Amino acid sequence: MRIYFLRFIFISFFDNKRQWALLHTYATTRSQFEHFPVTIVTQAIQG
Repeated sequence: MRIYFLRFIFISFFDNKRQWALLHTYATTRSQFEHFPVTIVTQAIQG
């Protein structure tokens, strides 16, 4: 499940960077309900 979510992040990021803002918001909101370091992943992707 988590691996699939990570794949979704990378695919969406490289497929359409315009959706990155929405994806980041979704990931941040999701991390509030699940104990998963989405913020660390997003920061690693951004640089």
